[in-house]
Amino acid sequence: MAEVKKQIQFEIGHALFIDALPKALRGKTEVNPRDFFSELKRRNVYKVAVAYAVVAWLLIQAASIFFPAFDAPPWVMKIFIIVIFFGFPVGLIFSWT
Repeated sequence: MAEVKKQIQFEIGHALFIDALPKALRGKTEVNPRDFFSELKRRNVYKVAVAYAVVAWLLIQAASIFFPAFDAPPWVMKIFIIVIFFGFPVGLIFSWT
């Protein structure tokens, strides 16, 4: 009897857990590209991508002027560009949430 009760509790708990998940995580679902791009637009990911690109370009332009003025070694500019480059996907991920 106790085993049946545990099984019922597990099934009810599992059903509640599955219902709490977003629809996309409940099982295998096919992603419609049209829905995906409309979701990107709804979450303003496009705007964040364009804003990030513009700000990154401005920062690189400013760094190319100021780094030589402060006698920074050439590797500093390379590291700066790499950090900006790898920050782009991170910014997109944060804009999605």
